[in-house]
Amino acid sequence: MSPLHLDSVLPEPDLHPAALCALLGSRALGLEMRKVGPLVQGLLCEHFREALRSCGRGAEGAVRVPMAYRLQASKDLKASILETMQPERMAFGVLASAPFAPALLDWPTPWQPLPDIEALTAALQAHQIQGALVERGFWEEPGTRARVEALQDRYAVAFLTFDSEANGSDIIVSRNRKGRLYLHGKSQVALEAFCFRAGLDRFLMQMEGRSEQWALGARHAWDEATQTIQTELTLLRRERVAQVKTSHDGLDFTAPPAARMEDLVGLDAQKSALLQAVEELKAWRPGDPRPTGGILLEGPPGTGKTQLIAAVAKASGLPCVLLSASQLQSMYWGETERRIRDLFEQAWRHAPSIIGLDEFEGLGMSRQIASQSEPGFVASIVTTLLTAMNASPGKPPVLVLGATNYAERVDPAFLRPGRFDQVLHVGFPSAEARRAFLKSHLPAEVLEDSLLDHLVRFTQHKSMAVVHRLIHESQQGVATTDPAMRLREALVTSLIGPPGESTLTVEEKHTVAVHEAGHALTSAALLGQVPFFLTIRPRADIALGLCLMEPTRPETGLDTARVKAELAVLLAGRAAERLLLPAREPSSGAASDLQKATSLAHRAISEWGMDPDWGLMSIEALPLEVRGVLSERLGHHLTAWLREAEVKVGDFLAANVAALMGLADALQRRQDLYREEIEELVGGRGWAIGGSIQV
Repeated sequence: MSPLHLDSVLPEPDLHPAALCALLGSRALGLEMRKVGPLVQGLLCEHFREALRSCGRGAEGAVRVPMAYRLQASKDLKASILETMQPERMAFGVLASAPFAPALLDWPTPWQPLPDIEALTAALQAHQIQGALVERGFWEEPGTRARVEALQDRYAVAFLTFDSEANGSDIIVSRNRKGRLYLHGKSQVALEAFCFRAGLDRFLMQMEGRSEQWALGARHAWDEATQTIQTELTLLRRERVAQVKTSHDGLDFTAPPAARMEDLVGLDAQKSALLQAVEELKAWRPGDPRPTGGILLEGPPGTGKTQLIAAVAKASGLPCVLLSASQLQSMYWGETERRIRDLFEQAWRHAPSIIGLDEFEGLGMSRQIASQSEPGFVASIVTTLLTAMNASPGKPPVLVLGATNYAERVDPAFLRPGRFDQVLHVGFPSAEARRAFLKSHLPAEVLEDSLLDHLVRFTQHKSMAVVHRLIHESQQGVATTDPAMRLREALVTSLIGPPGESTLTVEEKHTVAVHEAGHALTSAALLGQVPFFLTIRPRADIALGLCLMEPTRPETGLDTARVKAELAVLLAGRAAERLLLPAREPSSGAASDLQKATSLAHRAISEWGMDPDWGLMSIEALPLEVRGVLSERLGHHLTAWLREAEVKVGDFLAANVAALMGLADALQRRQDLYREEIEELVGGRGWAIGGSIQV
């Protein structure tokens, strides 16, 4: 009798797809797809030898030579595989000339119709599908086959062709009377195998991520009619095991972030630099100079650094993962380092890819700073991250985008070329950016030109997060039905806090109203600036009243006249109290005004050289012992400046006492007054109120 050759029995093994997954999952986690074929042959040989020993002889002891060998999975094994693979989280595309949605038993994956090859490309770039069925007719179009094969190589997805005739297609379909396509019964196994093959990576990832162990058994049987040995794999045991290390193989490099470039207003220079780095990464080929390896975004909180990284990553169309430093940190020694290595191994596997690390100083803290607390622990993490970010010739390029609010805490070793090639500052938005953002997020009927100007001025040196919060509060307000008034209230709330309940008596409220009215009138006359908001209600840290002015100082700096006018405005509250409430003793309510006035006069005299008697000497440039000698002389000059402003503002208010009393009474009655209401009470910007004050 001639010996039995395994190659003749197993040239094309009749392998059930569930059995293939079970074999790979139980014995070969992490193998690449190109190694599956030889592995399966080897495993089949093992099962076949075992089957020959149990089924290779008949009743009389005669040797039975099988014509074929069939390996299949039991129902419980297939159900466990499907549960682990989670096919409901997958999706496949269908590129067909007619409606076609294959229905497979126990396979709930949705089928997404695609009208043309451009739609297929877009779905793959957005990582919306794990594979696609392509009607054979589309392959005949010029250039289509090459494009699909290029997509298959780039995104590592499976494609399956189908046709109504067996013209070399993988599966065969038929067309019903309504023009819909349906699947032939004999093509079910081929399509199911395609789905399993597309989901194999997910299966292996889930097996390792869940730390499961499977034990398989096999039952062998002889089919006399077909002269075939049949082996059925069964699931003997499925259990979870304790996992010492946390695997990051489940990091999703496929799901794109939700941020969009059009949502970011301003930051044009930063966008351009990031997109240029992405284009370099895409264009890189082996042998080319290494592209930009990393860019660090630094700046104050809320300026959009994290959102900018997410938007660029999405616009790139490349595999990306966005993490915060806390997601990689661990309290166990060596665990953070292992997670960093796992992260970069995943990135290299999906290269070209992007890694976004928020709060970067949490991982890349300066070792000099950390030497005061846990030098060994921090140094180990920093060294691991530095090594991973090195532009190694043997590794494909990966773009690392970091964000930090504390650039000074980042270890200097990260800032050399090859790691973070650039450090981009992301600061507060410009006036133009704030104006564009407000226009795009608020209804046109709400934004009068004057109100828009107020919003732009008051949000100076504010982050876009503060501006966004302002818009949100204006849309949530219920105090009034007027949208413009809601917006004003939201602005005031964002600046000085929500109003509280006043505990002042009627007399005390009148005193506060007189004080704030004095500030308002003097500002309108001397600075040409009507206050945006007056209040005598407590707000946050403000126990009494407030006169809210717009930040409209000249960009070219202050001159002497402007400084003396601002001094008069600061002292106008105390002067108004003395004028209208002569019997009331001075109180501590003007403490903040006096502090600001003293500070302003001090700088005007000793730093800005505005007092001719003092001269051009800057006291800040002198040694401490010299400053002490000059302090008494400086005090005389300060007193003279403050006394001059007090006298002149007192004369001004005395000449306009009627306007002062009217404004104070209205403020006491209403408690809050906005700019338009103040202008109505005092006659607008061009009122005549007894002349002007000479400063």
